[in-house]
Amino acid sequence: MKIEHLLAALRRTVLAALAIALFAGLATSANAQVVFDDAVNGNASGDGDAPTEVTFSLGSNIINGTVTSPDNTRNYYTFTIGAGQELSAINLDSISVSVGDPVVDNPVDPGFFALVAGTTSVVPNNSADLPDFVNLGGDLFAPADAGADLLARIADGGISSGSGFSNIGAGDYTFVIQQTGPEASSFSLDFQVTTAVPEPTSGILLAGLGLVGLARRRRR
Repeated sequence: MKIEHLLAALRRTVLAALAIALFAGLATSANAQVVFDDAVNGNASGDGDAPTEVTFSLGSNIINGTVTSPDNTRNYYTFTIGAGQELSAINLDSISVSVGDPVVDNPVDPGFFALVAGTTSVVPNNSADLPDFVNLGGDLFAPADAGADLLARIADGGISSGSGFSNIGAGDYTFVIQQTGPEASSFSLDFQVTTAVPEPTSGILLAGLGLVGLARRRRR
């Protein structure tokens, strides 16, 4: 086969792979589902040893809930990111805070969230528990943070040291969200699960560059 025909075939293969990746991305963004809702499923677990298990699919995975201290201080959720997938964002789609104590004139107590590797977490009783409580990172949240990507916040360190990760790949994780005061924080979280960048595409492109170089050398 002539090198020109080989390059043309390679070009078609690369374009097809890119089209498939683009289609997968569009399909991912179109898929949205509510995986847990306090109003429907009852309160999520407040036990770090037995988090509420939620199942994520590619696309938007919505969790709606409410936390308030001391009645429902923390909600724990555990989930799995499948092979070939990654958690690319945790968007705080909405957050509303109402005063739970008539003595408090303005809701001033912050909420807190953290991401933990593994299927369990802890209840932080003292500073010695904090590294396990936020082993991937944690930060505070308030109504002004509506629309923020919480995953990006903790990747940057938040109020903990953070891990400097760029993405969350396949594995088991636990997410905890809490309210530190008597205010009731009602939230909607969107966990965005996307397809990890496919390695074969990179290999095809590298092979193409090699063949282009070979063609140039033959034409000299």
